[in-house]
Amino acid sequence: MYTTQLQAEQLNPTLPTPEPCLTNHWQQLLPQAAECLNFFAKKTSGYMLIQGPSALPYREIVEQLYPFDQHKAHTLFVVQYSPYSALTLSCASANASALEAGLSNLYNAVVDQDAAASLIHEYPGDPAIEGPQELTLAHQSLCKVLDARQHPLLGTLIKQWQQQTAWLETKPVSAYYQIHAAKTDIVGLSHSGPRFSFGHIGQGELGAIKPGAVLLAHAGLLLIDADILLSAPHIWRDIKHCIQQGCVDWRLAERAEQASIDVETTPVTLKVIIHGDPLAIASLNERDPVLYEHSAVKVELPNDVALTPENAGALLGLCELHSGGVTLADDDNASLLRYSSRLSENNLQLSLELDELCKPLDWMTQHTDVPYQQALEKLASFAQLQMAYSNQGFKERQLKLWVDGEQLGQVNGLSVIDFDTIGESFGEPLRITATIQQGDGDISDVERKSELGGNIHAKSMMIIQGFLNNQFASEHHFPLSGNVVFEQSYHEIDGDSASLAGLICVLSALSGVAVRQSLSITGALDQHGHVLAVGGINEKIEGFYRVCKLLGINGQQGVIIPKANLGQLNLHQEVVDAVRERRFAIHVVDHVSQAIPLLLNKPAGSNDDDDSIYGIIHKRVVEDDEAPSIWQKLLDTFTAIFNQRG
Repeated sequence: MYTTQLQAEQLNPTLPTPEPCLTNHWQQLLPQAAECLNFFAKKTSGYMLIQGPSALPYREIVEQLYPFDQHKAHTLFVVQYSPYSALTLSCASANASALEAGLSNLYNAVVDQDAAASLIHEYPGDPAIEGPQELTLAHQSLCKVLDARQHPLLGTLIKQWQQQTAWLETKPVSAYYQIHAAKTDIVGLSHSGPRFSFGHIGQGELGAIKPGAVLLAHAGLLLIDADILLSAPHIWRDIKHCIQQGCVDWRLAERAEQASIDVETTPVTLKVIIHGDPLAIASLNERDPVLYEHSAVKVELPNDVALTPENAGALLGLCELHSGGVTLADDDNASLLRYSSRLSENNLQLSLELDELCKPLDWMTQHTDVPYQQALEKLASFAQLQMAYSNQGFKERQLKLWVDGEQLGQVNGLSVIDFDTIGESFGEPLRITATIQQGDGDISDVERKSELGGNIHAKSMMIIQGFLNNQFASEHHFPLSGNVVFEQSYHEIDGDSASLAGLICVLSALSGVAVRQSLSITGALDQHGHVLAVGGINEKIEGFYRVCKLLGINGQQGVIIPKANLGQLNLHQEVVDAVRERRFAIHVVDHVSQAIPLLLNKPAGSNDDDDSIYGIIHKRVVEDDEAPSIWQKLLDTFTAIFNQRG
């Protein structure tokens, strides 16, 4: 008898010893993103696309990987008309004091020539500026901290101030300029309104030009979530215009109303990074068909990375930073890495879902001496009300399930219960039954006929029929029909993971051989009987173990899973201990012929072997096919009666 029973050591990923990584965690985890961002940094302007899962902290990733310049130029906004609005300037926070000092010198040179006399010995004259030498020197000192393209705007400002000297002398400093310190190199576009994006021109004596996200991102980065652009398509059109033209037209800021103050277009060096999940990026491309073509660079970020010592160390370092510097013990590190691997559903991968990984760490900071695994289970227990209802149903026998003995045409399948609400998904076994009768070879799926089966589920039932026809009806008509039912299932079922269980159930009903109820089975099929991988394998195994505990563990119970899922096993320690102690078994198969002897206690065999499952069924098919049909029997009866009368 074929069986591949797994050992306890095969039920969890093999964890490497983490290599410490103190800095540049994202550089280690996402080297491809680092290379793309370094390439984009050498561009003078433009935009790039980052496609990846929504769980990644994109701002943090960009802040660490993008090689920002040490100096950030200042953005100057000049009011062309009316002394009743203040001048607004934006600059890097580190240079705000230097800009403010330069403006003070400029102010003094305009309204009081003697106040700026001390500058004469420091700077030579500048013939480009009309007026006293002090004014020229103040202009030169301010130009040192401004972008070269903004020098003409500064000249415009000086002319305005010269025309309004009397007004300047009567107003406090705050009335003629305001400084907005750009505190970061990355500006996030979190609202889609034009005023938030492009700024606002105030009204009245104390009004001011208020810069928006586009201008505050001058010489830095504008980071935009694709969902923001999808909510207001015109915003992306205007930002794209700013990238192409290298300036901001203030009419964009006042789209909804006509501003009473005319302002020159403001030069801006704009570099934009758009991030979003694949669906959001694809939707944005539908609205802008040249989005992909015109982007400076495109990068797709993974949600999982390889399980290596270096990546393990980098991920642990990130989690400790996100949790406020919590130092984890070795056992906690192993639990976190194992949970990360479970989230990725691959024993060779680590998930980068930091928010999910750090939730137990937050619990640990509030509850001392609580290990990571215990904190994880505690948080999960808060959202397991539906599992409690499931347990109650099995204990009170409202949900019928046998975990020992034998039943004809009945098998225990495995499913995962998912919720659209906050409830945790969990595994739950379910009974699948089959009945056989004379017919035309059709295996009816009751779930599909009652509109409780999805398209993939319907496909899996058709594959079962394809396997039966290929195995038993290549030379004879298949004279039997059947019904397959998922018992006590009152919600929609989809997916093909129950096709192996359904086939075993039908084979039992066809052969008249009972199925062991102590084993549960999951797996997808092709028409040739090969067993294919399924999803949610850990939840399914743990679900059957949970129910066996409720109904009584007898040491004979276990599950049969596809061999292709072996690399995804990452089970709770309680299940691992039960396997180690021989109280629970896990078998892997890669063909239906290997699952048949485990469940039916007979080999699959061949059609010519009368003592095998295939031989028993083939014999029945041939006999029923050669036997006269009910219509033929009726015809023969009427013919005999007619002949007697004749």
